[in-house]
Amino acid sequence: EVVFYTYQPKSREQLRARVTAEKLRSWIDESSQSCELTASDLHLIHPRNQDKLVEWLVKRVVVRNHPIHDGMQLLLQYEAEEERITKLVVKVQAQWRRLKSKRTAKDKALGRYEKIFVREYRTFAYRDLETGERQWSKPKLLGEVSLADPVDEWREEVSCDPETGVATRYFVNHATGQSSWFSEEDAARMVQRRFRQKHESDII
Repeated sequence: EVVFYTYQPKSREQLRARVTAEKLRSWIDESSQSCELTASDLHLIHPRNQDKLVEWLVKRVVVRNHPIHDGMQLLLQYEAEEERITKLVVKVQAQWRRLKSKRTAKDKALGRYEKIFVREYRTFAYRDLETGERQWSKPKLLGEVSLADPVDEWREEVSCDPETGVATRYFVNHATGQSSWFSEEDAARMVQRRFRQKHESDII
């Protein structure tokens, strides 16, 4: 293996870096593939090229402030590059997790809120399906996502009295803002019954 020592006279600090023969061969081979080496440099490991090897290595020594402890740190170029790539990977992973978290929050928001038409104010509002509360401004969780306008249909819902706990069934059309105690079928039967009663009275 190759070991580097540096000495700082003022602070009397000694720095040390080492690289194994196997890693050195791999490093030189990667450098040759990236065109960092010339044809004459490909045999740096050979004993007769020891001076060239030392010169090549000295050019690839990095001295920097230690990221954790006080003082300086001695690194070889490949170590600094590996550290840079690791930090980049961690940064990309963190960005991906944040993006995934935002998408998950938006997906939950899409399933939690619905757009409804408030008839008395002639405008749309957002209703929280979990709490039943409504708000005029778009929930922040939705971000830039826009909810579709409500479908023009009647549906059954249940209202629970917080004091008595009694649940009451009713019907609502969130596209028009209308509500009723009767379903469409019930309303149709009532209309038909009244029509028959009026028709019978006219005959009599």
